[in-house]
Amino acid sequence: RELLPALDPSDLARSLTGMARSRHLDDEFKQDLLERVFARLPYFSAKHLTMTLAALAKLGSSEDELRPLLDELYKRMPEFHDVGHVMTLIRTLSRLQVADADLLSKLSAKLELHLNTGGLHAREVASVCAAFLHLGRLDAAPLPALAHAARPTLHEATPGELAHIVAACARAQEGQAPWLRDHVAAAARHARERLPFAAPAEVEAVVHAFSEASAKQLGGEAVNDTLRLALSEASRLAPSLGAAQLAGLLQSCEQFSCPAAAADLERLSQALRAQTADAIGVAASPSAEDSQGDTTAKLSTPPERAVGDRQDCG
Repeated sequence: RELLPALDPSDLARSLTGMARSRHLDDEFKQDLLERVFARLPYFSAKHLTMTLAALAKLGSSEDELRPLLDELYKRMPEFHDVGHVMTLIRTLSRLQVADADLLSKLSAKLELHLNTGGLHAREVASVCAAFLHLGRLDAAPLPALAHAARPTLHEATPGELAHIVAACARAQEGQAPWLRDHVAAAARHARERLPFAAPAEVEAVVHAFSEASAKQLGGEAVNDTLRLALSEASRLAPSLGAAQLAGLLQSCEQFSCPAAAADLERLSQALRAQTADAIGVAASPSAEDSQGDTTAKLSTPPERAVGDRQDCG
């Protein structure tokens, strides 16, 4: 704190980034740094402005707290040329839940410009898709360019990353465009190869994303085969899944008329009934009177979708 008056923009950006990475949550010190950031804002480079915004978002700052930084970002948009900075800003806006159409359009235009001259790894494409899905602004994403950029490295993506890309394709405005069907089919084949080694959360994400793709007849039989395998894996993992996860899987199957085996659906239903019965039994016991309301609320709350609501896009 004694050195605060002497810190320049690079020092401030690195200090906040270090706090975010180490999860050092000191609200008082963060506020002191933020005041110094505001005082030196005109002297921040594009790189340090990006670092500072991303770090403060990870430290729990709200859109209102960071309004001066967002205004500065908007004014200085022509200075942002590095694709890494652009992607970080898109993920940061998602974390802050800032769905500013104009700002997202400007960032998307810069991202698309890079995609026309260079590539991105499928992992990076997935993170950008997740950010736009979380913001509910997929219309602002340069989806055809993103899909084309991801194709050469699609085989290196995890099932969870493929799920984000497929979910974006399933909700795309392009509908039944040939490139869209081909891209989803390729993602389905790669996801099927990796599903036996996927974590439960990834299996859940694949079911949600590919259910939407199947309902829109994207990717043909490749998508249906991947969906059947994902549901088979989900039923195998059912005892380790939570009630919200199980309910979400069954909800997707019903909503999108998934081509699921009856035995897999029955195992998921049995696991959900067992968890619900256990939770009701715990809530009814005298030792759990204080938590009865919380338990009932959790069971009655519709499960959140695993795809499109990415919690961490930073």
